[in-house]
Amino acid sequence: MLSVQDFHLDFQAVYLFLLRIQFRELSISGLQFHFARNEDGTNTLSDLAQRWAETAAPASDPEPAETADTGSLFSLRMETASLANLDLYITDSMPVTPFSTVVSLSAARVENITTLPEETGTSVLAMNFEAGATLQWQGEFSLNPLSSSGKITLADFSLAPVARYLQDTLPFGLTDGIFKAGLNYAIALDDQNPQVRLTDISLALENPVLTQNGASDPFFSAETINIPDGELVMPENRITVPEINLVGLNIAATRNNEGNLDLLDMLAAVSGSDSEQAAPPSSPSDTAMPWQISVDVLHVDDNELRFTDQMPQVPFATALSLNASLSQISNQPEAIFPLNAELVLQSGGLLSLMVGLLFCRHWTCKPLLMSIPWLWILYSHICLGVQL
Repeated sequence: MLSVQDFHLDFQAVYLFLLRIQFRELSISGLQFHFARNEDGTNTLSDLAQRWAETAAPASDPEPAETADTGSLFSLRMETASLANLDLYITDSMPVTPFSTVVSLSAARVENITTLPEETGTSVLAMNFEAGATLQWQGEFSLNPLSSSGKITLADFSLAPVARYLQDTLPFGLTDGIFKAGLNYAIALDDQNPQVRLTDISLALENPVLTQNGASDPFFSAETINIPDGELVMPENRITVPEINLVGLNIAATRNNEGNLDLLDMLAAVSGSDSEQAAPPSSPSDTAMPWQISVDVLHVDDNELRFTDQMPQVPFATALSLNASLSQISNQPEAIFPLNAELVLQSGGLLSLMVGLLFCRHWTCKPLLMSIPWLWILYSHICLGVQL
């Protein structure tokens, strides 16, 4: 289950005379840990805990001792802690198709870990996942007061392992796709007013391809979906996104000869029900929304929508291309989002649209949405109306 190639700990006992527990160095390398979840839901750690409980001697009830709370007597400092070549082997036998993968910690180094007030340490970490994906983390931290800041970057993360793990639970397969992410963070966990600020949030999904189980052609693909330079601030509960880009989307929908739309069937399968409706609230809430969410502009470029109807005796198929931009998006009541869209039909027709979408909190769209069960959850938060 666990093996270690090298372990080194350098304890400097002389600092005990200064009421300080000090380590010069802690290093671990060549560690391998095997973690497995069994078909019955138990796992490596729970099995170990059970065996320990079965073999351990019964614990006696010690008499409570009166101790005085004198506070912290010793301070702690560790000059350097380093980890290298750590491999975590993960196996999950609960899905119908067992899943396994390896996560590797190639290197991690933390300097100046101390409980002394107003002192700062540094940390660097590098992890490897399947198919060449990497996670890089570097930052600074303090234990007294508790705070941390730095940068996290995830590069070239293939969605294939995620699709492999979920293959028995989703009605579609993810045959391609690379995810990238990065952010800067600053966290101060003060007891009175904890603060979290995430800046320069960058999210990108490249070349995702989704195919319905049993189908040969994908129903969704895209060149790029990305969000650059986002920001999240707490406790102000504010999310700000300068832009969202959807480029090269291809979406295909088919209505079969029984009148069922494949995309709606897949959404119903994901939600676990094709008939249950989320109950609407008894009355609209007039309280202020706890989160302020704003998107400066949403770009939709070079996208194609295809529809096939197999209900007529002669099946019908059409396609259109879509370019659009939606700006000043906000979840605040009565916010209006200007929309500019251009639709090019397969026949050559052109439709241009310039409208404003209104964020409202009333139920004027209720009759329409009652016929589309999977939209109830969305509608319970927003209602879109058109202002010509």
